[in-house]
Amino acid sequence: MKEKIKRWYEGEFIPYENDPNSAVFFVGGNHKRHWTAKLSRWAIEFYMREWKWTLGAVGAVIGALVYRKF
Repeated sequence: MKEKIKRWYEGEFIPYENDPNSAVFFVGGNHKRHWTAKLSRWAIEFYMREWKWTLGAVGAVIGALVYRKF
């Protein structure tokens, strides 16, 4: 299961296409990711960048929900 999640999160590696008749050879490529993996990467990066106020906002929402029950 861990490997399946890792493959989903990392995506499929697509190497650069090189012209066989060219004297120049490129090494490397890009990862093609599913849209849900892109969304989760964006959410994690956003949280890591803005954790100070995001954590406070989540705490306020949880506090409001707890207060509402009483």
